[in-house]
Amino acid sequence: MLTWLGQDPRVAAVVNVGREQLLLTRLSACFGKSTWIDNPVYPPAFMPADAPPVARACRAVFMGALAPAKGFQMLARHWPDIKSRVPDAQLDVIGSVDLYGDAGEAGRRYMAKVQQLLGGRPEDLGVRFHGKLGQEKDAVMRQALVGLPNPTGFTETSCLSALEMSAQGLAVVVPRRWGFCDTVSPTHSGVYASDGKAYVRAVSALLKDPARAQTLGASGRQWVAERFGHDRVCSRSEEHTSEL
Repeated sequence: MLTWLGQDPRVAAVVNVGREQLLLTRLSACFGKSTWIDNPVYPPAFMPADAPPVARACRAVFMGALAPAKGFQMLARHWPDIKSRVPDAQLDVIGSVDLYGDAGEAGRRYMAKVQQLLGGRPEDLGVRFHGKLGQEKDAVMRQALVGLPNPTGFTETSCLSALEMSAQGLAVVVPRRWGFCDTVSPTHSGVYASDGKAYVRAVSALLKDPARAQTLGASGRQWVAERFGHDRVCSRSEEHTSEL
């Protein structure tokens, strides 16, 4: 496909949703006419970029499809360890096995594995499955300190969930991999975890230190508003269109 895009004269440009995705095409025929435009995100109306931190509970949030490609199984594997280090910790899970369509038997097997990793009784570990949520997800994220998008990073060309979490003022913990290199900043919005042990330490440390988590979340909220706001992204899109 990348070769075809590069060779077909009818294709004027190949636009990626992030710099990391663009770099994945660097050895392909289409790289010479490739560029990128970041995914935009709307800052929540209730929480402008310069708003003071809000009071939050000892909660973390996962948001995404409950499928191997989105890595919840890794979080389920590590959550008991996190819970043992932070007994008050709670985990809100936003998403479902059929977020992208009917998951069928594969989805049922996946959730059985997740239940097993969580000891068969997720509620005893403070885990609550909310299923699919619309605007209600904002209220869930407003209560939390830490955002936990795809813990593996695989398949993430950009990860809008990470941007939405930062826009809601959550400190984000992710691997330094793929699209997260664009959408999570260790200076402004989150923490990179190099492996499973580092992931457990990072999440536990932020849950134990609400002041640090909220400071990082507030910084991330402003960073996302400035870099990924619709005005900036639309301006970049107009620039590319005029160049073509």
